[in-house]
Amino acid sequence: MRLEKTLNRFSLRKALQTENLIPIALTALGSTLKHLALIHKQRKYRASSYLEVDRLVISIRKIAVAIWICIAFIPTRASAGLFEGVVDALHGFPEWYQDASGLVLEPCLDLTGACGPPDEVPTTFPSPVFYWVAEARMYTYGGKGGNPDATRPGGQATATLRMELMGTFPLDANGDRTPIAGSQLVLQSLQIRIDSLRDQALYTVTTPFGVFADIPANVAFDSNGDRTRNVDSIKETFQLPADPILPGNFDQSAFPTSPYSTASFSFSGMDRFLTCAGGPQASGFLGPVAVILGEPTLLECTIEGSPLGPAFDVFRIEGPEVGGGPLLWAELSGTPFAIGLDPWVAGEPSIDMIETTQFQITGQLGPARPVPALGTGALIVIVALLLLTGQHLKAAPTSKTA
Repeated sequence: MRLEKTLNRFSLRKALQTENLIPIALTALGSTLKHLALIHKQRKYRASSYLEVDRLVISIRKIAVAIWICIAFIPTRASAGLFEGVVDALHGFPEWYQDASGLVLEPCLDLTGACGPPDEVPTTFPSPVFYWVAEARMYTYGGKGGNPDATRPGGQATATLRMELMGTFPLDANGDRTPIAGSQLVLQSLQIRIDSLRDQALYTVTTPFGVFADIPANVAFDSNGDRTRNVDSIKETFQLPADPILPGNFDQSAFPTSPYSTASFSFSGMDRFLTCAGGPQASGFLGPVAVILGEPTLLECTIEGSPLGPAFDVFRIEGPEVGGGPLLWAELSGTPFAIGLDPWVAGEPSIDMIETTQFQITGQLGPARPVPALGTGALIVIVALLLLTGQHLKAAPTSKTA
């Protein structure tokens, strides 16, 4: 009786204190085997010893059942999304979010440029706030009119990947997110926008969170066959939760399935905060800042942290003439979208892949917190089965003979 009580207390205590299921299993089973070896060494073949062995075998079986249930039916930490803190009384959003690696970020409210342009950082509440943003841009083959963006030389056509976790508000009747106290919610989204592509061609986009395959490009033409629009040839947004959405929804644990998933990849959301290579800045922010022409400016950096491995720390587009080619030049020439664009040299091969590892990253570090490895459901299952084991052992038969 003393042995099973010791085992039960040991296993239950470890289940409550250990943050990883594997150490729980190893410590519990190790303790059990140690007691079995001790009994065998002492060669005490009394009824009580046989009974102890029988009880220990039952304990092993039930511990194994608990582990099997947790592995088979309870999501692992790597796919469980982000953990949120308590709601802040000032702005009505969670105080922090923690990713699968343990990195904790607070709402980014700094006015020195680390959280983006100071005029876009909220100073009064309620107002939308960002916890994390990672954005990459690169040129595609298109001239003026491809993307009339004042921050890009000549308004040249671009491709943009933007990933973010933001506190915001539900859409109103006009399609706007109007700040209203008490209606706060949190969204994470992955947005892909690519200008100046071949109409109806299929493109594959590689991101730090997976590959989106065979996305069709759509370009508008007039009755003469000339392009009337060259922007957003591809514009896709994957968002959690999807609109319409209710206030107070801060859970980020289940992303919708992407229509461009492949047999080897199914987009399940973003459970990591990408950082610059080398980790967060000494300032407590994720991205480097420099003063350029008297204005604080968030700089680009090489990213790291993809849950899929270093090969996915990139924004890559593959498809017909994404970086330029003779057929795309033939479609653009003679239109406003060719202004400022160098003609394609006859005989030059097309460029069917462009990529970048340079991102602007926004985020403000929060206080370090332990990484929850098991959900509440997993802990309940383990504790319940361990308690049931104790009850069964107490009722085990005592009539064995030596």
